[in-house]
Amino acid sequence: MAVTLSQTTATLYAGYTLQLNATDSLGGTITWSTSDGSSMTVVNGLVSCLIGKGNVNITATSSAGGSATCIVTGKQIGRASCRERVCLYV
Repeated sequence: MAVTLSQTTATLYAGYTLQLNATDSLGGTITWSTSDGSSMTVVNGLVSCLIGKGNVNITATSSAGGSATCIVTGKQIGRASCRERVCLYV
């Protein structure tokens, strides 16, 4: 497998971002794509969760051949999640 990702699954809340890193053992240039641009965007591996709904495939594809995918589950921020976030930063 020429392309490897720093993560193959992740959970991301609406309004947050996640940095994915891709390496290509063949030295090709990596391009990024998303299976649902209305839910999540990706630029240079930085995934932004827009609406936090469902699973989205974020794929890194090498110009030398091969690809790898991270399945990102988008979630809405609910009451419990907000409490967890506050605790995280206290």
